[in-house]
Amino acid sequence: MGKHYRVSADIGGTFTDIVFQDSVTGECGAVKVLSTPENPALSVLEGIKVAIPSDATIDFFVHGTTVGLNALLTRRGAKAALLTAHNFRDIYTIQGNDRGAIFSIQWDKPKPLTPLKFTYTTHGRIAATGAEVEPLSETDLQAFVDEVKREGFAAIAICFLFSYKNPAHELAAAAYIAERLPDIAVALSHKVSPEWWEFERTSTTVMDSYLAPVVRKYLGTLVSDLKDCLPVGQGLHVMESNGGVMSAATASGPPATRAVAKSSGLAGARTSSERNHKRYSATAIASPHSFGRNLSVGLRFNKRIKIMPGVKLNIGLGGISTTIGPRGASLNVGKKGVYANAGLPGTGISSRTKIAGTTARSGTASVLWMVLAVVLVVSFVIWLL
Repeated sequence: MGKHYRVSADIGGTFTDIVFQDSVTGECGAVKVLSTPENPALSVLEGIKVAIPSDATIDFFVHGTTVGLNALLTRRGAKAALLTAHNFRDIYTIQGNDRGAIFSIQWDKPKPLTPLKFTYTTHGRIAATGAEVEPLSETDLQAFVDEVKREGFAAIAICFLFSYKNPAHELAAAAYIAERLPDIAVALSHKVSPEWWEFERTSTTVMDSYLAPVVRKYLGTLVSDLKDCLPVGQGLHVMESNGGVMSAATASGPPATRAVAKSSGLAGARTSSERNHKRYSATAIASPHSFGRNLSVGLRFNKRIKIMPGVKLNIGLGGISTTIGPRGASLNVGKKGVYANAGLPGTGISSRTKIAGTTARSGTASVLWMVLAVVLVVSFVIWLL
């Protein structure tokens, strides 16, 4: 009779890690195989073949993945449309007031996941009290459905004013669309992010619709390919972004953002920090994902772990710029060097460390900006004369 195992798999863009435990003896082991980006499930199957004997039984299987997060960072999500209230089409494009440097001419507004041309509106209004001011327009909804068919959208984000107070219009619009477009994923803002900040709610809903088809397609493929490896009655479990686990069916349902980021790696980092830094009351911990493009950062303070708030991550040709928390920490990675800034708000502790190379904003760049400014001033003077 074969052995029984509990198995976990971590799927990254570069490697897939399989960790297994004998259900009886508790003996653990691990293997690492190359990931298969064209079908991530193949690397899991390969890892299981290497790690688990063919006559063994898998009692429990859970896996973590960065497929959704990778799609977000590399801008490889689905083609999504945004439906919002009439006269509020520009909320998502204008964005908020959160700028790293208000007066900097070098600041670039983050590119939206859904451009303005893919943003549509419909008449209908809910007041701040939750009362209906104007009924939802079925004429506008039908025009939107026709446009979705014409453009070939794979997902739809619906975000109406004050839907967190009264979601009736969002639910009605979703029902209307689902009846005519049953195969298209629809994200509703009152379910994804029921808060009163309009841009934040819209942005989160758009991200959910942008990633939902990717996450659901991947999980569907994985479940189908792994069905013969799992015991009867035991489904696939997925690591949740808060560190817990959920069924694949739950992860495939809205909101898809639950399965986007893996903060659960911080739990393991916490254990390591407790073993190696017992004498410190506060320890910074980080969990890099195997894809190599993202990093979970937290702070262990008095045996409690806290994921650092306000994480901003920008990836472009010029490098990576990451800021974590108000006056907390920042990392600037450019073509010519890497700098790290670290500090704890309210403690007076701060530091700036040059990791490698020179700062991305080199003296050459400053000179070029000065030359450009001089040229503009001279041109203005000549124009006046």
